Amino acid sequence: MLTVLVENYLPLNYYTTMRGVMMDQKIFGAMVGIAMPDVLRKFKDCNLDCSIFSIQWFVCLFCKTLNQRREIMDIVFDNLLVLGSVALFKIGLALLKWLRNSIVQSRDFPQLLVVLEQGMSSLNDGLRFQELINEVYVSVDLLEMARNSIKIEEN
Repeated sequence: MLTVLVENYLPLNYYTTMRGVMMDQKIFGAMVGIAMPDVLRKFKDCNLDCSIFSIQWFVCLFCKTLNQRREIMDIVFDNLLVLGSVALFKIGLALLKWLRNSIVQSRDFPQLLVVLEQGMSSLNDGLRFQELINEVYVSVDLLEMARNSIKIEEN
């Protein structure tokens, strides 16, 4: 099932050259800065680049991070099937919103990593998780515009 999702719902360069994943990491980092500047500031203060955790999130479709709860993974897959790659950004931002207070209160890089790795175990309310996803605005057009902008910068 994971292969079908990746091959049919994500851009081709996600699983061939991984160039798409790298582009989306830049976009995701920018979105974190817009949606939660305090979280991005904490990441920068602790010398943590978003891509350290978000590459795994995007490539594994959150399976490694959220595999402890079937209800949560069902929500992830439902969103991926309905929204395509836009769901990666909405889910990623929703997860950071879920952990926001713990992230901002982290004192240093190691504590921040612990929050990001272990904090997901507290995610046990599927309805609240879907609400957080719904609160995040990312459109297909916005995402394509950002991807095209990065392609132009790289050329």
